[in-house]
Amino acid sequence: MEAGEGGGAQDFQVQEYAHLAAWFENVSISPSTGNFFFNAYNNEWILEFTSAGEYRRKLGGSRDLKHPIAIAFNVKEDTILVLDYAFCVVTVFGGSDARLKGTISGPGREKGKLSIPTGMTVDQRNGNVIVTQTGGFPGCKINVFSSKGTFLRGFGREDQLVVPRGVTVDSRNGNLWVADAKNDCIVLFSAWGALLRKFGASGTAHGQFTWPNKLGLLLPNAGWTNRDVFRSAPKEFQLIVKAVYMMASHDASKEPRHPEAPFHQLPLEILFLIIEFLSLEYLGALVVTDSHGTAPVQILHLTGDHVATLGGTRTPQDKANRAATPMCVAPDNVVYYISGDKLYAAGPRSTLPTKPTGLLLWRVK
Repeated sequence: MEAGEGGGAQDFQVQEYAHLAAWFENVSISPSTGNFFFNAYNNEWILEFTSAGEYRRKLGGSRDLKHPIAIAFNVKEDTILVLDYAFCVVTVFGGSDARLKGTISGPGREKGKLSIPTGMTVDQRNGNVIVTQTGGFPGCKINVFSSKGTFLRGFGREDQLVVPRGVTVDSRNGNLWVADAKNDCIVLFSAWGALLRKFGASGTAHGQFTWPNKLGLLLPNAGWTNRDVFRSAPKEFQLIVKAVYMMASHDASKEPRHPEAPFHQLPLEILFLIIEFLSLEYLGALVVTDSHGTAPVQILHLTGDHVATLGGTRTPQDKANRAATPMCVAPDNVVYYISGDKLYAAGPRSTLPTKPTGLLLWRVK
């Protein structure tokens, strides 16, 4: 693994997790069961494996799926959602037997319809399904549907996005991160469609992209604590927090250290809310994969500063086909990605899973 200049990059470790029996286009992990879901390129089946590599079942078939390109989960409703490039529809499976429950949207260029869909994610706060597309109704590169399939809103104009690919949602506030493959940049929107930020440039250096594709977020949780994230946060955020603390603190005689600063007059609860609000802009990291570059996976601050580059190799054929590196972020903030015929796990050493004993090859039995 190559480390960037940001603090905490040295905490990221990469380990080989499994060998795979086929070339997979996507990998996702169920937040409920921890099972892995794969689909091979241009194949109508979704394959489910346990974390130990045991084949469990397959979903889909030629009647339900033709070319699945994204897999997501609705935790509250216990459903599996699959975005199909060929059918221009989101197919929903659910129940203990993962039977077909219905579809969301369909092909078309009017509002609420899909044309050349490219990515999908689910906002776990409300179950909303977010789908990106390169065609469709003007100004609707991003479409938001309810969990029942009702079209809620569309946004993302041509001057904001050209070829949106990967998309992921910040579960803390609903903000949407979108990879613009044409402009080699990352675009941040609010949940309601306001453009908040852009960063990135074309190239192969740290923090640069060549046709960025898959996205994921690392956020503070049981697997990656606030301390872990704070250590890898940009220096500016660390200085802000320290300054707020100093302006709010008192000396041994219980006198304010900085009487001219108003923060010492505020209750601690308010101070913590201020820091928490600031943390939404700084705490966490973005995981980005390239489709045409030399580095499979990069980890960036939410401000765009480079943290780490995860190892692996891309074949000349992968680069020529602009094939995306399959990647997902597990609920415990372990990053899983496929390079060649190997599945890798990456993250702080304390969070990495134990490689299944004797696991040599994952295949459908």
